[in-house]
Amino acid sequence: MLRTTFVQLLCLLLLAALPLDASARRAVRVDAGAWTDPIPLASPSCPGAGAGSTLVQFAGHVFSGHDDPAHLTNTYCQLTEPGQFSSGSLFDPSESILAQMVGVNADDRVTAIRYSMLDDASAINSTGFQWAFYLFPSGGMIAALHGFPDPLFVFDSTSYIRAGHTRYWDGAHDGYEGEFFCFQDNRFLDIWDGTLDHSSACLLIGHRLFRGDFE
Repeated sequence: MLRTTFVQLLCLLLLAALPLDASARRAVRVDAGAWTDPIPLASPSCPGAGAGSTLVQFAGHVFSGHDDPAHLTNTYCQLTEPGQFSSGSLFDPSESILAQMVGVNADDRVTAIRYSMLDDASAINSTGFQWAFYLFPSGGMIAALHGFPDPLFVFDSTSYIRAGHTRYWDGAHDGYEGEFFCFQDNRFLDIWDGTLDHSSACLLIGHRLFRGDFE
């Protein structure tokens, strides 16, 4: 418990130190407790990813944070620990509504997996990105992209989400300000800003809306 609290406080301090123009970006996560230790991408526990590629194939789509071999220095995935993952495991301000969707999660109805692609052995000293996929029992999935706001790290045409020849998000064309990407039964739904104010199909994942509040 103390270790988890310390790491969460460390991550919050790192977020507070971000420059204002990068405040929409979520930093690469190094927290533990609710997540397993890093697992090599070659493991069967990391589906859709391999040690020699920055691409992740998940939910019928290809996810590319930045297709550059520099980010293959430190690659791994992590799964949520049974009985440990809850709303308290999400502590970035942009994730407050997502955290409500997860709730106390006593029965592990929501699970998640995240993939890290970093250019340094130390996550804190690296430039890179993470894809985090939050899986709901309804068949819904919400994807989040994490990345250090280093001036040298930009989302470009090698940053995308696609299925076949269709790109649902393209970093060079669409930019990125911390949005979430939502799917239902492997079908792309919408891009969501993470708030209740945004009329998005993503809000239907994991919840019913009643009088403006989650039931």
